[in-house]
Amino acid sequence: MSRHGVLWLVVLLILGGAAGSAAAGDTTAGEGGSQEDPGLVQALGAARDAPVGPFHLVVDCADEEGFRSLEVFPSGVAVWRGRSQMELPTAVRVALLDTLIRRGFPSLEASYGGREEPGSPKAALRITCRVVLDIDGLYKSSVQLADGEQSPELGALAGELLDLAAPLAATGIVADNLGDGLAKVAAGRLAPETFGLRFVQLPEPGSDDTGSILRVEDGIISRQPYAPGRSVGEAVTVDLEGGDFTALVSAIRKEGPETLPVNMWSEGYLEIEVRVLQHRRSIMARPFSRLSGQKGGEPQQRFDWLVAALREIESSPGS
Repeated sequence: MSRHGVLWLVVLLILGGAAGSAAAGDTTAGEGGSQEDPGLVQALGAARDAPVGPFHLVVDCADEEGFRSLEVFPSGVAVWRGRSQMELPTAVRVALLDTLIRRGFPSLEASYGGREEPGSPKAALRITCRVVLDIDGLYKSSVQLADGEQSPELGALAGELLDLAAPLAATGIVADNLGDGLAKVAAGRLAPETFGLRFVQLPEPGSDDTGSILRVEDGIISRQPYAPGRSVGEAVTVDLEGGDFTALVSAIRKEGPETLPVNMWSEGYLEIEVRVLQHRRSIMARPFSRLSGQKGGEPQQRFDWLVAALREIESSPGS
């Protein structure tokens, strides 16, 4: 994940790339049968037995308990419903892996349901339940699409995984708002996995210039050349050291992005999004004529300092 917008009661995700694995919605449960991946079984067993190895697990599902979600990162940090950071005891991590093995996750289909009735209007594919695992270089996902044949096996697996983590949510660390979240990330109370940054510098409309996208996710910084509608280069990623990450978050926190207007003035075309857990702030900056009068104001100064800090990070040799 990681990477996740969380909605209550039901997940309504337009599949995009996931639709390919669902054969544009035409794959139903059991079609063609699913082969168990022995490599995945081995990786799960090795991580479970000694010691608990790193893995990335995403589970979200709508059931009688409402909509629930869990993301477990390789570091051991877990996030419940996108709102609460938890530290999973070793026994719970082992139980999660054991459940994936015992309930046959390696043999589940990539997708269930979603078949349209003949003559019915084409509808957007929706996911109501999913389990996604990345372990030892192996990746597998199984999703339940709304409508069509449902998979009790996938639902039961997701429910048991969520039930294992649910009791820990009461003692998790939360953020009251974005400012509080940034303070807790800077202080080390919230893990880097709870923080996200996206800084986009767009080329002027109609020009052949190239912009850029700076991202920070899970403590990893990436920079990629960008131009709307065309690919102009691969992303370069670097793991941030602890001190560098803290300095980055502290610099952003200093300018109080949560209190800045969503529309700001700038000479170029910029977009900034800052996130901690479920709290986020998106700011769009353009050479808006109606905002030219605010250029000397205090919010504009803070925004300009924020942009300068992000550009310095983007241009540093490490990124």
